Amino acid sequence: MGWVKYQKGSFPQEIGQYYVIKYVEGTKGMAFFKAIPPSKQISLMDYRNTMIMEENAIDRVIYRKYKAWFDKYENEQKPEDILYWYKLDEMPEDEKS
Repeated sequence: MGWVKYQKGSFPQEIGQYYVIKYVEGTKGMAFFKAIPPSKQISLMDYRNTMIMEENAIDRVIYRKYKAWFDKYENEQKPEDILYWYKLDEMPEDEKS
């Protein structure tokens, strides 16, 4: 599997760890601070199941299950910032005879 360009709805079918190229927004210049231009960053991220609370009533709580990208600090990433994702091929284990 090669690099897969992000398109609406083209996320991985399996949960797991993927190399992701993420778009990082720049900042505007303010006073004596220089502006930081937008860039792309590659990192290893987890694609896994998570839940969000949709409704909290007196007699029940409703959660919605969905899949999302998480970085190494367990921060959920915005799906529109993910440009490409790639899963490395599995390395065969050494057979010891």
